[in-house]
Amino acid sequence: MKYILIVEDDPVLREGLATVLQNNAISVKSAADLAGARRILLERQFDLLILDVNLPDGSGIDLCREVT
Repeated sequence: MKYILIVEDDPVLREGLATVLQNNAISVKSAADLAGARRILLERQFDLLILDVNLPDGSGIDLCREVT
């Protein structure tokens, strides 16, 4: 199974992406901000991160730098 994390503060976009990407071979988790994403990242590693650049508590670019 592959794992995707979506970090997006717009709930419609976040849920839309999750719905489109979720299937039997892909598990999708999502967070609305960096704090939530960091908590999820403590649980497991992900194969793909989809990050919003402008989040309420920072930038997805900063999170990308943290995890690489």
